[in-house]
Amino acid sequence: MSLLRLENISVRYRDVFALREVSLGIEEKLITSLVGANGAGKSTALRAISGLVQCSRGSIYFEDRKIERLSTKTGRLKGFQPTSGWRWA
Repeated sequence: MSLLRLENISVRYRDVFALREVSLGIEEKLITSLVGANGAGKSTALRAISGLVQCSRGSIYFEDRKIERLSTKTGRLKGFQPTSGWRWA
């Protein structure tokens, strides 16, 4: 059982896919990183998980429950911390 599971998620910004049919599972009690080149969709994936952007396709599950959008309060309790507006120093 994955703690967090993405199943074939796609995110579009207008006519451009930022993510296309991405699937992954993150297991409990493991340190996991998301690595890729600039523009690969790392930030978009995290924004989709935290509910800051809407998936045009696919599903996201947390503790085997489908999530549409995490509220900020629920996200903090579950360990998700969106960083909208944050910039590199």
